[in-house]
Amino acid sequence: MSYIYDVNLRLEGQWGAVPATRINEAFDYALSLPFDFTIARPQISNCKVAVFAHIFYPELTDEIRQALENIPVPYSVYVSTNTEEKAALIRKGFAGFPKHRLDVRVFENRGRDIAPFLVGFDREIRKHDHILHIHSKISPHDGDLAGWREYTFQHLLGSRDIVSSILYSLQKGDVDCLYPDHFGPVRQSMNFGYDFDLMKALLGRLNVPFSKDIPLEFPSGSMFWANSKALLPLLDLGLKFSDFPDELGQVDGTLAHAIERSLLYIVESTGGRYAKLGLEESTKPTRLIKARAPEQVRPAISRVYRRLLGNRLSVGHRVNYMDEICNVQLRPEPSVRPRLTLLLPTLNPEKVFGGISSAIRLFREMNEKLGSDVDYRIISLNEPVDIAAMTTVPDYTLLSLGAENTEIPFSVMDASGLKDGELPVRRNEVFMATAWWTAVLGFRMKDMQKSHFKTDNPIVYLIQDHEPDFYGWSSKFMMARSTYMRRDDTIAVINSEELAEFCARQYTFKEVFCMTYKVNASLRNSFTPLEKEKLILVYGRPTVSRNAFELLMDGLCIWQQNNPMQAKDWKIISLGETFSPARASHVSNLSVQGKVQLKEYADILCRASIGVSLMVSPHPSYPPLEMAEAGVFTITNTYDGKDLTKRSPNIYNVDILTPEQIAAAIEAGVGHSETTVGKPAKFQPIADLSTTQPLYTADKLAASIKACLQSR
Repeated sequence: MSYIYDVNLRLEGQWGAVPATRINEAFDYALSLPFDFTIARPQISNCKVAVFAHIFYPELTDEIRQALENIPVPYSVYVSTNTEEKAALIRKGFAGFPKHRLDVRVFENRGRDIAPFLVGFDREIRKHDHILHIHSKISPHDGDLAGWREYTFQHLLGSRDIVSSILYSLQKGDVDCLYPDHFGPVRQSMNFGYDFDLMKALLGRLNVPFSKDIPLEFPSGSMFWANSKALLPLLDLGLKFSDFPDELGQVDGTLAHAIERSLLYIVESTGGRYAKLGLEESTKPTRLIKARAPEQVRPAISRVYRRLLGNRLSVGHRVNYMDEICNVQLRPEPSVRPRLTLLLPTLNPEKVFGGISSAIRLFREMNEKLGSDVDYRIISLNEPVDIAAMTTVPDYTLLSLGAENTEIPFSVMDASGLKDGELPVRRNEVFMATAWWTAVLGFRMKDMQKSHFKTDNPIVYLIQDHEPDFYGWSSKFMMARSTYMRRDDTIAVINSEELAEFCARQYTFKEVFCMTYKVNASLRNSFTPLEKEKLILVYGRPTVSRNAFELLMDGLCIWQQNNPMQAKDWKIISLGETFSPARASHVSNLSVQGKVQLKEYADILCRASIGVSLMVSPHPSYPPLEMAEAGVFTITNTYDGKDLTKRSPNIYNVDILTPEQIAAAIEAGVGHSETTVGKPAKFQPIADLSTTQPLYTADKLAASIKACLQSR
């Protein structure tokens, strides 16, 4: 399987140069030029255009002059060179060009083409909207690079249609830097070379975070078209010629080389995007992205563009210690439509338990309140989305990560595994997380959104348990806990009064909503007054530690061994997960039924006399409350202030959770059942608890989300 990026984490390469992670050539797309539609001159002539040409070799002046004639709009030319003699030859080569639009200057021979451009013509760059930077490139140090200049000029200035397409893109395509697809011999050897420390220092001065595992991409040869605004951070550094080393024929390791390699990261830091330019005669057709109509330009550029900043490829791509965390890459999406995105571990109906069901229900409530002006997207992070998974949300459309059109009102994306694609992120988008690892991705997406679009929306975090405690003192404990610590970035929706009070004692969030417990209405409507039987219903989930499966099974065994004559008349049904009976071979009369349909679950609840559902967390858990509502003598446990006897008289607490105490509770339940077995179930509504936290209503949460989406 090929991946978008060829990840290279080595610290040193050949000759001591720093190697780089690069875009895999198969996925390194280029914008096909010229566009397949006519561009009228008035569409591109309303901006100031300037060419900045460093001509060290004046014998190439005629070639450059002829290439510039393909610019179809008025433009000014600013030429730099290093001697008065060369300047005279250049002016002669531009004979007849309007003098008021030609400026030839002599600068000291430092910084190659870069220093004269950024230092010598700082003010002139700022005066224009679109700029072209070129130079009289000759690479005498490497014969393989013969033809590089001609290749580059052809991509940037090859025809009036090509230049028209470029100017149209800069004005209409939401892109700030355009440069040629890499010249073949150059592509094979692109790396950080000896420039990494210089790059990091330069970008550090601009507060642009940078690391070696971020993909390397730059206009190789340092020739490109750009919107001048994207270069302002570089100009504002106030560089001087003296910052560049003396010219000694260096082929790498200078500030000029570092600026060349840093350009696109600086563009991104301003919220800009870049795109490579390709021609049919020089780029593989599978890598060319075409725009056949004006409305296709922005989507085409979006497909070509690959986000660099924040796209670290070391953690989780070679050694993934935390399988839950999804390391899929991200890309900005140009759509301006607002969108609400729900991040779920899975949509597999076999694994959609209470927590995921609650998240989907909450998401649909937001859909009803926010209406059709917002798009809605669900992303499955940990398991593939197949036909069965789509039955969970049958009104949604499954899209691939690389889909060209994502403006679908209701969509699902599969981000499980390391896919050959990137998740699109919009400027006007709010993310909803529902498990700590989905929150990790949610915050990554929020941070990328802030970095690229300069927006600062909080995420909606549906907290349904204190998840750090799932892992004890460990790396996962700390990662889970970290998602609760971003107080100003979080709208917390906390499921249950017990958990809301627990979280209030430990954390602070931007906004908090407490979702009070309500029994599933469909389940409650399915209750029928069946006669109670000698039936014990247990919630058995061996893969979920907080449900204390081992203690539960050992407690059942001890009760049976203490009361064999009594126990032989009692059937035990385990719901929750399907597991091999061998995992509880010491328990008799056990039927493992796993996950059942809602009506069957209601039937079992109404017939069961005793229920055992343990939850080693501050969350009350749904099963014990559902059991109690159905008139079942329900055994559960206390935990850090949680006391479900406040919810229902049918609850029996185990304060010290050991197999012996569970066995004693079951024995108490059998004694209680003497008055209920054979009689119709008596349903008992679950009581609400008081809470110090604001109560959730769909209207209030929708208002908070709407305020974020409208703040743009």
